[in-house]
Amino acid sequence: MPALAKPNFTGEWKLNKAQSSFGGLPAPAAYDLKISHQDPKLTLNTKMTTKEGPSDSDSTYTTDGQECSNQSRNKPIKSTLKWECDFLIIESKGQIGDDDTVVSIQDKWTLAADGKTLTIARRLSSSKGKLAQKLVLVKQ
Repeated sequence: MPALAKPNFTGEWKLNKAQSSFGGLPAPAAYDLKISHQDPKLTLNTKMTTKEGPSDSDSTYTTDGQECSNQSRNKPIKSTLKWECDFLIIESKGQIGDDDTVVSIQDKWTLAADGKTLTIARRLSSSKGKLAQKLVLVKQ
């Protein structure tokens, strides 16, 4: 039986707020991803606008299970990425926000068969509690 082809996430993606859910947190005013994916290398530019204002970050990862270090709002984030069938699982840990709260994030990336919709099922947990989000992004 042939191995499943791994999806390629390369493209420019825009959040579809109507199809997304934010786990009780306010929706961002804008959320755009620009992804360059040449497995095992994945680079990500995230542009987001929230009530705190705009943010722009660049991250570089590998999908081979090796730990990757990036910055989010000038704070270190450690991540590991691995494939499970045709899903990409991203597990990250770091400080998010203005306090010292450590947050664990698990993202499950799924690409629709037509390649035009990226769904990120996100679970966040910290000492403040747990929440689940679903981000639906449309290829531009």
